[in-house]
Amino acid sequence: MHRHFGLPDARLGPTALAIGSFDGVHLGHRCVLERLVGAARRERLTSACITFDPHPRCVLDPVNCPQQITTLDERLSLMAGAGTEHVVVLAFTRELAGLSPGDFMARLLASMELRRLVVGYDFALGRGRAGDLGWLREYGRGHGYAVEVVEPFLLRGEEVHSSEVRRLLTLGEMEAANRLLGRIARCICVGFDESAAFFPAGRVVHTGNPVRTDVLRSSGARSDHPLGLLVFGGSGGARRINQATLDALRMLGPSARKLAITHQTGTADAEETRAGYAALGLVGRVEPFIVDMGDAYATADVVVARAGAMTCAELTAVGLPAVLVPYPYAADDHQRRNAEVLVRAGAAEMILDRELSGERLAATLRALIEDPMRRADMAARARALGRPDAADRVAEACVRLLPS
Repeated sequence: MHRHFGLPDARLGPTALAIGSFDGVHLGHRCVLERLVGAARRERLTSACITFDPHPRCVLDPVNCPQQITTLDERLSLMAGAGTEHVVVLAFTRELAGLSPGDFMARLLASMELRRLVVGYDFALGRGRAGDLGWLREYGRGHGYAVEVVEPFLLRGEEVHSSEVRRLLTLGEMEAANRLLGRIARCICVGFDESAAFFPAGRVVHTGNPVRTDVLRSSGARSDHPLGLLVFGGSGGARRINQATLDALRMLGPSARKLAITHQTGTADAEETRAGYAALGLVGRVEPFIVDMGDAYATADVVVARAGAMTCAELTAVGLPAVLVPYPYAADDHQRRNAEVLVRAGAAEMILDRELSGERLAATLRALIEDPMRRADMAARARALGRPDAADRVAEACVRLLPS
């Protein structure tokens, strides 16, 4: 790919051109670039893109200057990866913004023999956005180029915008943002095979999520006596799970006294939960945070937990039956989707957070405590889902992308 900072010094021959900010090179941008490259190949034209630096809004409305999703260098690399032969970076200044559509196009046509202009459905250029699609078509008829308009890219019925990607990144909703950016990746490693449906065909590899070696070392045969119960709600704990577990243990009565319990509560609930165990006459290891999860898994036969991606990866890698309570406010309800994968495979039971109660949890735990054959079957099914070699699989996928 040829990079030009400013319009090309040497005039380009017959050219197909796309113009836009292309910040993030998201799925909508990708559609424009694919149409550009396709048109260039069909008509034997040179493919070229014009992008701007800084973002036009940073000049026109500095108070609301958007945070860049990608650096300029990353943007250019992604555009090159789409197959564009020339990328032109124009410094966006007030002088450039003040050009009339005719003046801008005159400068552009002096630098290339434009045959096809590929733009988004809401594109306009020139002072006051006067050069809209109607103007560009009319101007093109007199200057030898046709205008090809790319309709908005919809994902689950919603139009993909750079502004939405920025909003999701600001909120920390990385999974949702990643879906909007997904086509920029040549290879997408996913934790569950079911995730492949959300990404472009042919670019997904089901590697699983890499799991720490100390966790993997915990995998193996476990003693039936005493039966180990591990309860945790993520690094910060989960008050709903803490409360329901105490209620469930009270309802289990004598059966609870046969359990070796490890319960990670989070800092806020640690003392209250310890007091709850003491009131029930139960001895349990109650910790605000578990540093050695490998040791915790090694002493467990049944797990009660949220359904984050790493929790599910660890449970399946070591082969443990679980009662999963998905966090109801996770982005796109992805914890419920994670749990459903394990439930469909017969590796876990699921209780939705809104349905969680001591009675419901006690009944679910009792069925597992009293049925060792079922626990063994669930453990085997969990292990069949697991990818204990996920780190190696991800590394191999990365190596395959390296130039030979």
